[in-house]
Amino acid sequence: MEKAILIELLPTGLKMTTEKLMGGAFHKKIDEISDIIRFDEDFYENGNISDEKLNECVKIIANYKSLAEAKGATKIYAYASSMFQEVRNSKKFIDDIFKKTNIFFTVLSTDEELRLVYNAMIGTIETSKGVILQVNPHNTYIMNFAKRSLMT
Repeated sequence: MEKAILIELLPTGLKMTTEKLMGGAFHKKIDEISDIIRFDEDFYENGNISDEKLNECVKIIANYKSLAEAKGATKIYAYASSMFQEVRNSKKFIDDIFKKTNIFFTVLSTDEELRLVYNAMIGTIETSKGVILQVNPHNTYIMNFAKRSLMT
């Protein structure tokens, strides 16, 4: 059984999800761990992420990496919320994480993030048209859909 790890860098912390890969696009969630680091507080205060929170983040990611190895994961995927596009020291922050953990985070655009939310939700909705409201600490988005397609 092949396993993969997804590490998410979110406005309010980090999340690691372990997935069993079942072939093709199919997978099954095995477990999930979350750690709170309020990156959004730094962002709203001065537009940057503090060195203190970077160091805390690196320790957690190193721990996640050790857990991934212990679980026998063959792949690690790492993504950062679109909020990190707006952080002034985002490039340094992501580069420092990579230098210290050898894990590179792809920073999602707002459009990519919304598409992922839509794709995750649409399979659970039993109507041909509607609205999906995404509320997070950073922004609120409204997505209209009809016939299982997003409307512009």
